[in-house]
Amino acid sequence: MDFILPDQGGVPDWTGGEAAAEVEVDRWLVNDGALVEKDQEVIEVVLDKVTVTIPAPASGIVRQRVHRGDLVKRGDLLGTIEEP
Repeated sequence: MDFILPDQGGVPDWTGGEAAAEVEVDRWLVNDGALVEKDQEVIEVVLDKVTVTIPAPASGIVRQRVHRGDLVKRGDLLGTIEEP
């Protein structure tokens, strides 16, 4: 399953009414290859000093595709969740 930066619902609108163009990957809260549960917080992203934690969309093994400092847009691939 693809794990993307949510385009609605999961990432708040930090700009007071306008959708955020890009966010910076701050850190993964789990290691690549870690087994996670659905809705477990797994990655933090930052925009204008606001940090938001994104949960896993499903249970499984996380495969990271972005790294600290990467800029991502809503809908971009963060990683995948594989069946254990």
